[in-house]
Amino acid sequence: MILPVVLDACTIINLLRIDEEDEFLFKKLKDLNLNISDCVYKEAQTTVNHKPLLAEQIDYITERLPYFGTKIINFDNSIKLEYFDELKRFCSYTKENGELYSTLLSLHVCRKEGTRLFFYTDDIPAKKQFSPYFAYQQIGTIGDSVDLLLFLFWSVSDFSEKRLKTYLKNLRSEYATPLKDFSTKIETNKNSWLKSKPRDTKLRENLQKIETGYLNLDFILLTEAINFFKTNKTKYQEVNAIIKQHDSIATEAEITVKIKDVLDKMNNYKIYRR
Repeated sequence: MILPVVLDACTIINLLRIDEEDEFLFKKLKDLNLNISDCVYKEAQTTVNHKPLLAEQIDYITERLPYFGTKIINFDNSIKLEYFDELKRFCSYTKENGELYSTLLSLHVCRKEGTRLFFYTDDIPAKKQFSPYFAYQQIGTIGDSVDLLLFLFWSVSDFSEKRLKTYLKNLRSEYATPLKDFSTKIETNKNSWLKSKPRDTKLRENLQKIETGYLNLDFILLTEAINFFKTNKTKYQEVNAIIKQHDSIATEAEITVKIKDVLDKMNNYKIYRR
């Protein structure tokens, strides 16, 4: 039995954006037992036109998205009536988005097929919020695009190590670019902000955390500084304006670090293949 796989919109887009002309990744995704929420499919259709993608990437993704529409699973209304509000309460989750509906879909598929499954999402905050529910309900495992690439590598015979490294590096570049853009904007304005508030030690301290966090790929330090500015929106409006332009920066930093760690490990340890 091929275990069910539930995909989120961001994971679909991120994998297709790094695919190559031979459609290798797309073909391997088609071999999986895919289960897609209707909400996720609609989000993917909308999101592809709002992400910082090249024109060629947008065309490639748009042409292949309809396939994922054929994998939409409609769960019974009874499971939504019984578990939807409880799921939100359990996870302290208020947004009714693809991640929420994918979690409900995962519960439905898990119970219907009597098996554990894999849910892949690159929304790191949502992943952390839903993971306890997956453990409590024994649904399966939540991973991200990096985990899915590693799974495909060891489970698909013609997925070479060279190809895996290429995909990981390309994914890292996709995430590192907006991270660099964010850091550059902060660095460009830093001196004027400090000059206008010369005695504000907290401002200086957290701007330094952003700089150090970016240079060392320390997403914990980076997130700590971003959260400081978010909780002081009125006082630091200009900083928050830049943060708002990069609302996924914490996720981008964390996945960039994860990819770097995987590539480092691949240079020192073998990945066992079947």
